Amino acid sequence: MKKFLIFMVGAAVALCSQAGTLDQETRCLAQAVYWEARGEPWQGKVAVAITTLNRVKHPGFPKTICRVVYQPHQYAWTHHRNLKITSKRDWEEAVFVATLTRETLYTLNHNFPALYFHNTTAKPAWRHQHTRLVQIGKHIFYY
Repeated sequence: MKKFLIFMVGAAVALCSQAGTLDQETRCLAQAVYWEARGEPWQGKVAVAITTLNRVKHPGFPKTICRVVYQPHQYAWTHHRNLKITSKRDWEEAVFVATLTRETLYTLNHNFPALYFHNTTAKPAWRHQHTRLVQIGKHIFYY
């Protein structure tokens, strides 16, 4: 277990140092994690990333990460202009979560079918039309 943790820390450092050279799809996923789940526990960040990737695979959503993230009326933060990353540490963690989820976690996890989520402070009308799966931190996930 100790070797695995050392490997993960090393991978995190390597990925975070490359945050400026991300491919566009990973950047879009990292932005979704940053703006939607910043300040949430690790599981919440991964759940946001997996939910986004689940949408890419679902026939009812666009076929790329960026198109899913920037689909109108899906992620509220995408409607704001001039958003600036205010925490380098949180951004690097979002990049790490996005990269790790795309490259490893998503292929290993077939037990989290979420397609929707919202913050616990929001009460979207659509929440009654979907099956509630779990609450992680301040987000509720649905299928």
